[in-house]
Amino acid sequence: LPRDRRHWERQITRLGGKRIGISKADDGDMYSSMDSSGYIYFGAAKNLPGIQELLSEAATARSLQEKRKNEARESAAVAANLSKRVDAEYFG
Repeated sequence: LPRDRRHWERQITRLGGKRIGISKADDGDMYSSMDSSGYIYFGAAKNLPGIQELLSEAATARSLQEKRKNEARESAAVAANLSKRVDAEYFG
């Protein structure tokens, strides 16, 4: 759905219409209503009894995944820094 929305917004702009876009707030709201399988809940469906727990679990999973990505980037940076200090003398 967001892909189609972006497509139509680009098409409207190409035809000379007013330029509108998805703001960062809209994207954040979209991801806050997305469960772990990628299904997006809209409107009152987000407030259904089982859905709120599902969405909170998905948000926790996303934050954990983001934390792991950041840790991987940091360890890659440390490894790159260490490899810069290794020269020919190290290998003999």
